[in-house]
Amino acid sequence: MIFKSVRRFFSHFQTISANPEEVFPLFCPVRSYEWIEDWDAILIYSQSGYAEEGCVFKTFDPDDGEDIWVIAEYAPPSFIKFIKFNSLRTIVYRISFISEGQNTCRICFDQEITGLNEKGNEFVAELEKSDFVEMIDFLQNLLNAYIACFKIRTKPQVKNHP
Repeated sequence: MIFKSVRRFFSHFQTISANPEEVFPLFCPVRSYEWIEDWDAILIYSQSGYAEEGCVFKTFDPDDGEDIWVIAEYAPPSFIKFIKFNSLRTIVYRISFISEGQNTCRICFDQEITGLNEKGNEFVAELEKSDFVEMIDFLQNLLNAYIACFKIRTKPQVKNHP
């Protein structure tokens, strides 16, 4: 019997209140601890200790189990490509960062998900775009909250003038 994979593609944009140079570095297995609650990653390989092309890390989710991630492309501050996989499916995330003027960034998330076996195909077939949109909107809220807090904490001190 020949196995045929099921593949789905979803895309969604978000707007962040910061420029790409501020936001891009947060898409890192180490820096994600700063803004994603319950983030749990183990860095397997990175020459710099942070995100870079060829970086490998793993995460564990109670629903999905263990996932291995590879940063397949890394072009700061405009593009990053993650490949995430487990025994059921692979997910390719292509994330583009577009400046929309001072302190505004539009981020395009493309997700390509492929079943690796029959159980994986069932999982992929049941996915809805609304699930992906909900996840990306949640990340948008986390990022904007983090950036608002960060900017408040790092706001330059205004000197009193005599």
